[in-house]
Amino acid sequence: MSRDLELRQTSESLSWNELSRAHQKVLERLWAGGTLRGRDPEIVVGLRYMGYVYGDRLTPLGEQLCTNALIAIYGRLGKTAAAEAALRGGRGEGREGR
Repeated sequence: MSRDLELRQTSESLSWNELSRAHQKVLERLWAGGTLRGRDPEIVVGLRYMGYVYGDRLTPLGEQLCTNALIAIYGRLGKTAAAEAALRGGRGEGREGR
């Protein structure tokens, strides 16, 4: 098995929550169109090693990880909003409506 394939399989098995907050911040910054300027070089090297960053850009794998994280967050927000509405009796009213 080639080294590139091994790295790709390792990266695909990681979830957003398995990355440190420092790694997440760098990925977020790149995904939002930012640069690596001023980022911890050890974090950047780690992300490159995992296959999420190539040069100064996200790889397709890095973009997919960020997209999946955003979709998961959006899904949790929807569930939270639905649970809050159920607790209010489904009226959709806030405290002002009581």
